[in-house]
Amino acid sequence: MSSRRSRSSSRHRTPAEWQTILQQFATSGLSGPQFCKAQRIPYPTFHQWRQRLGATAKPSPVSTSITKPPTPFVELRQPDVHDAPQWHITLKLGNGVELCLSQM
Repeated sequence: MSSRRSRSSSRHRTPAEWQTILQQFATSGLSGPQFCKAQRIPYPTFHQWRQRLGATAKPSPVSTSITKPPTPFVELRQPDVHDAPQWHITLKLGNGVELCLSQM
């Protein structure tokens, strides 16, 4: 009795072959299960090789096409004591305990 399993799903692949497969997946636009079904690759094996080779999830098209500009530095300065706002905060913690913070 012959096995119904196709040669592509039962063959042993080298790490280099898996790297190529993972690169194809990254550009396929398919989800992992969809890609595996189309390539006749067992998804658990595919997932193990993604972890083993350190492959992360494929980048989203938005994150690769849009780059954020670097965050500009903001100059900080010590406010003049005459310009500093005054504030008073009281936290009632229960059991008659209060924590008072203030700047004048």
